[in-house]
Amino acid sequence: MILQRFFGHIFQWDQPEKKSEKIFFKIYESFVCLFCLQYIWQWSFYIPKLKGVVLSLGLANYFDVSVFFHPWYPTIVAVLATIGILLSYFRKFSYGYFIALFLFHIQYISRFSQGEISHGSNIVGM
Repeated sequence: MILQRFFGHIFQWDQPEKKSEKIFFKIYESFVCLFCLQYIWQWSFYIPKLKGVVLSLGLANYFDVSVFFHPWYPTIVAVLATIGILLSYFRKFSYGYFIALFLFHIQYISRFSQGEISHGSNIVGM
């Protein structure tokens, strides 16, 4: 009860959103979506140039990411992530961001499976 009152005073959940807040969050959402798309597509063209997994870290310990070194698989992942982002951005599919985030992480572990790169920083960023 005390925490509900405490967080209620801080966040004021019962207040309607202001127009400026809606504009700010739409700009922020656009910024995050564009950078996510930039990295997904940038990595989709780089990953097929890799030869094999040098050091498997994070999720690469549990499944073989060398499958994604095929010339078309990273592009397919990028297309699916783009579709998920666009559908969620235009409020047509509510789980699109979750799917895109998972595919983004798949691209990340495929791209950085060549050396000792921490996946923890990527998880925190997501």
